Amino acid sequence: MDLIQEISKECLVIMVTHNPELAEKYSTRIIKLLDGNVVSDSNPYKETEISQPKEKNSFSKKSKLSFWSAFKLSAKNLFSKFKRTFMVCVAGSIGIIGVATVLAVSTGVQGYITSMQNDMLSGNPITINEEAFNLSALISSSGNSMTGEALKSSIEDGYVNVDSMIQYLVSRSDDLSSLSIKNDISQDYVDYVYSMPSEYYSAIVSSYGLNLNNNIYTDFKFNGQQNNRVSLSAALQIYTSMLEKTKYSNFSPYISSLTESFELAPENEEFILSQYDIISNSETSKIATNANEIMLVVSEETELSDLLLTQLGYFSQDEFFNIVYKATNDEDYNEAIWKDRFSYDELLGKTFTWYSNNTVFNKTDENSPFFQTNPFTYNAYESVDFENGKELKITAILRLKEDVSYGSLNSGIYYTTALAREIIADSLQSEIVRYLNETEQSSFNSVSYNGNNVGITYTYSFEFEGTIYENQTGFVGSQSQTNAFIGSVTGQELPNYYTLTLREIGGCELPNQIKIYPTDFDYKDNVTSFLNEWNSDKDISVSGKVIPASERSKIEYTDNLEIVISMINSLINIVTSALVAFTALSLVVSTVMVAIITYVSVMERVKEIGVIRSLGGRKRDVSSLFIAETFIIGLASGVFGIIITYALSGIINLVIGSKFGIYTLASLPFTTALIMIAISIILTLISGVIPARAAAKKDPVEALRTE
Repeated sequence: MDLIQEISKECLVIMVTHNPELAEKYSTRIIKLLDGNVVSDSNPYKETEISQPKEKNSFSKKSKLSFWSAFKLSAKNLFSKFKRTFMVCVAGSIGIIGVATVLAVSTGVQGYITSMQNDMLSGNPITINEEAFNLSALISSSGNSMTGEALKSSIEDGYVNVDSMIQYLVSRSDDLSSLSIKNDISQDYVDYVYSMPSEYYSAIVSSYGLNLNNNIYTDFKFNGQQNNRVSLSAALQIYTSMLEKTKYSNFSPYISSLTESFELAPENEEFILSQYDIISNSETSKIATNANEIMLVVSEETELSDLLLTQLGYFSQDEFFNIVYKATNDEDYNEAIWKDRFSYDELLGKTFTWYSNNTVFNKTDENSPFFQTNPFTYNAYESVDFENGKELKITAILRLKEDVSYGSLNSGIYYTTALAREIIADSLQSEIVRYLNETEQSSFNSVSYNGNNVGITYTYSFEFEGTIYENQTGFVGSQSQTNAFIGSVTGQELPNYYTLTLREIGGCELPNQIKIYPTDFDYKDNVTSFLNEWNSDKDISVSGKVIPASERSKIEYTDNLEIVISMINSLINIVTSALVAFTALSLVVSTVMVAIITYVSVMERVKEIGVIRSLGGRKRDVSSLFIAETFIIGLASGVFGIIITYALSGIINLVIGSKFGIYTLASLPFTTALIMIAISIILTLISGVIPARAAAKKDPVEALRTE
């Protein structure tokens, strides 16, 4: 009534009421009516008091309720029912909390993977192989569903259909051939790779397929041996033979197949030191760079496997068998000779000597009847007439840094590129390499029985459990497991084949594998783009030499990390989408709930609606009143949900971090948080549309009558 009285100062207000007290208190003129007739008038009409109309009506503008006024009225109404409003906001935030938490975990996991990518590059370089397996082609290859539907539709009782696998393989022969990669690595291509801008990569490692086990000799402790300096390959054969004489003979293949003794290290000291610490306490310890230097790499737990130490000659015969006995709880186990650790001095003090092919492989007399089957004799034991030996010294013991998860080096001994180049240069002039080149052979093949296969064998002897085993036959090369597998399937004992290739003896000066370690994950794309240019149609210039596309064979590289990362990200996206869709159901529920609460609010404020309309408020103004109310609820629900999400993210990070050391697994970006708040507001506004329209359609007279 005070508001109406204030309005009456500027314009005429006529009010009809049955309440004489209100009339006496607020009105300036009272006209009483009875049965349609004027009974009295407190200020009768006089003709002389007619005033001229104003030239300009100051209230020509239509009255309306501003959104800010509607916002204040709604806020006041919500605050007056604080407990109910708080419960509505909590309920409305549940969906926001669910979706935001899923997005936080998804973002955190992807962020963790991104942070690990640079680290993972060390263990997963971009690789170019002469022959390799195309993992990406395998993943994209579809399964055998060619005739499945046809067979299902032709099922008949009493008959079994035949699935034509041969037909399928023939039809898919082109696809299956794509699973194999065969590259022709030429000198031009090698020069092209090394012409890559140096900022793209940390290191490039060219491997030549060398097998140093045949040419490196060291001290071994064998009972009954006059000369205890033998080659690593002979020592492996001796240990295998010893194990075959025991009840643990089924373990014998594992000695040589589970570990690699000598591998090539990256030719970049800074790159290695960025991943590994030198833990050996010698003042002279350093990264191996020269041809006569090698490095020993241990695991993160400062361990070396017993099989690796056995191959390298660190265990004596008794110590080796004691390891086997202890592992199998055998009664022959002797605690007195059990050795479970080595000092740095013991590891660094081990001596290794490399000898050239002409020293370790002696050509058989061509007039000898054994020349056709064994054109060269292998000297398994170091003798006094061995010449051209290069002593290899372990200069450092390396261990992966604590803050690095993936390294470029596995446990074992690593030699330098300088040694590899010397070996190849020397081997290319050796008799055994010349023989293979002259006879146009790429390898020698040996077999574990006296057959007619051309190969290289040697004899050895050893003493075990009081028995001397003489004239045992050994084979130089890499053992093939193919026949062993066939024998296990058929139940027959078939001979094992051994192959000594031209590459293994240093007869190829072109690498058969090139590993490229990108500087970081961003530069990895630059590396792959550079490699892809080789397969393009444009001419390429390498060291001033122009190589047209017609003279270049296609070279495919393997980027396993890209495949793995893309698979992981795809999996994360699928899981995230599924969880978001599931948790989004709670958003729908909260939206319906807000609509119900808003409708209840409309019912509670009917009289207020009538007053607003009677004061000149439009339907739009009434709608704004309740839209503002849903806006406030949506904003409060969104903000509350985001606060709870950040709190839950902190708890998740603490729990996961204490267990796995990852303290950023749940991370909700600020932009995502704003988007979630906006979604909360939009959903509540949508939920308030129908109740707001219902309120706007209320008849003001009926609304004012409502008590």
